Amino acid sequence: MQCDPKWIPRTEVNPLLFKSMEKILEITTKTFGEWYKTRHHLEEVQIVTLNSFITKYIPSEGKDEFGKHIDSANIDGSAICALPTDMEHDWPGLIVWDGTKAEDGSRPQKTYKLKPGDICCLDKLVWHRGLPITTGARYVAVLFYECKWKKLRGI
Repeated sequence: MQCDPKWIPRTEVNPLLFKSMEKILEITTKTFGEWYKTRHHLEEVQIVTLNSFITKYIPSEGKDEFGKHIDSANIDGSAICALPTDMEHDWPGLIVWDGTKAEDGSRPQKTYKLKPGDICCLDKLVWHRGLPITTGARYVAVLFYECKWKKLRGI
């Protein structure tokens, strides 16, 4: 839907898809920006969308989940927005590994079962996994961001 000129690999943008998703992308980016400001104690930050696309989970090998990964090291954060679907599904959600490391080096994990309209915001280099679906179809919008710090809170 969106692809910043410096994003590699450069992907085709579908103007009709972008137009139909424009308001959702705007809300997701605003939500991410507010979350990011709170997380990093910022009064002002400029959020630049580097890439946005839709992922479809269906019960087919290679399309039923998105294995444990971190998003590109070249981004400052990302957001996942659950989209509505007409098809019933059993997508169990997303596992996120974040927080203070334990003595054994592991991080706490939490599962988020996103309902349509829910947004999951991730900081840079946070491990996460889209769990496997076995029935139906689930669509999510994924957005990658660059965050330009403008002003720290109280400074």
